[in-house]
Amino acid sequence: MAPDDPALGKIDQFDLRLSHVRDRLARLPPTLTADDAALQATVLAAEDLLAVREMHVLKQPELPDERPWQSAERFAADVWRGEPTCEADPGDVKLLYLQQLARYKHPAKFAVWDAQMQCCPGTCTPAELAACRTATLPIMQELAHRLEAQWQALPPMGLAADATDVTVEHSPVKGARTDAFEIAVAALSPHDVRLQLRRYDFFRTGEPGFNEGRFRPGEPTIAKWVETARLGDVSEPLETVWGYSVALLAAREPTRSGKADPTIMARLNASACLEMAKKQRQEWREGLLRAAVLRWDRPAVEAHLGPGVYRRLPRNTSRFAQPQQPE
Repeated sequence: MAPDDPALGKIDQFDLRLSHVRDRLARLPPTLTADDAALQATVLAAEDLLAVREMHVLKQPELPDERPWQSAERFAADVWRGEPTCEADPGDVKLLYLQQLARYKHPAKFAVWDAQMQCCPGTCTPAELAACRTATLPIMQELAHRLEAQWQALPPMGLAADATDVTVEHSPVKGARTDAFEIAVAALSPHDVRLQLRRYDFFRTGEPGFNEGRFRPGEPTIAKWVETARLGDVSEPLETVWGYSVALLAAREPTRSGKADPTIMARLNASACLEMAKKQRQEWREGLLRAAVLRWDRPAVEAHLGPGVYRRLPRNTSRFAQPQQPE
């Protein structure tokens, strides 16, 4: 026995060595306290030795240069694989869905008529961008005032402005307000004010949603304005990365749940199967430890792991009762 790798006790007929515990310590999260990490690592290392014993019973050899923790995890993962084709408990799948609902909901979508005056079609210096913004701000303010005057001549939106879950086709803004917006922008066309219909995503970007749809992110300044705007509202000039915009909120399709895409449910089912397999592996390991004869070397444990760890180590079950050393 190497002097720097002492035995901390016997797990059935196996010597549990300090190196076994260190193997497990290196893989525990750094958020654990020293005593908690040492205790958890010792228990895991003891379970590893018992798993290797089971491998020997089944005539399964260890691989060359494989440490006990690697053999134990490989063996358990081979027995409880968590097949992606398994049928997980529907309740477990539903729980996973609820836990990840934010990811799998429809992203929030906002249809925005965006009149933009772009200062730098290519690239420009910060000073050039600032000068352009200063020059174009009066033009965009004129557009906002013109729209405000036109809005006063239109019938009030009333409750329609609070409508949610509407598409562009069924929006109460369709017609008079979108037409008025386009007419006002067209009047400023010599100043190169461009009109764009944008559908912004203010939820997650780059994530598959229902039916694997993908939605583009919105410009941050417009996105912030839209969050508190009502349908039919027109913004004041909003400073953006490329100049100024005046925006009309035309439709809002809020975040909502629905029937998930089959590919998403299959993914969640596979996750539930994997979690079930991990639970089975852990229950098996814990069962081995409960049935084992545990003989801790108190001086060695206290010297290398601390007295607090020794006091908390699992003891033998009544089946394998042995005299306890005095504390």
